[in-house]
Amino acid sequence: MMRTWTFYVQQFTKTGFEGPCNWYRTRRLNWEQDQNIPAATQNHLPQPVLFIQAKYDGILIPKLSQGMEKAIPNLTRAEVPASHWALWHTPEQTNDTIPEVD
Repeated sequence: MMRTWTFYVQQFTKTGFEGPCNWYRTRRLNWEQDQNIPAATQNHLPQPVLFIQAKYDGILIPKLSQGMEKAIPNLTRAEVPASHWALWHTPEQTNDTIPEVD
């Protein structure tokens, strides 16, 4: 346990914890904005989407992403060997899954 604790202290000392928490801070704002989405498009996203699954994520387990293709026809899937905080556990590998856009 101490080894795990030390790892997290080292990682968050380098980069801070503000970035990972910002998503949670905006949940209310996101929910409010989502109320303005027309009902006809709420369950359909035609844009290309890259979904990066963290293989060992105990929060968003792979089973929860099954069926996304129904709402996202242009879905591309990738997987990294990380837990919920993929960008902190495997930053290079996670970033390598994101294609460059011209």
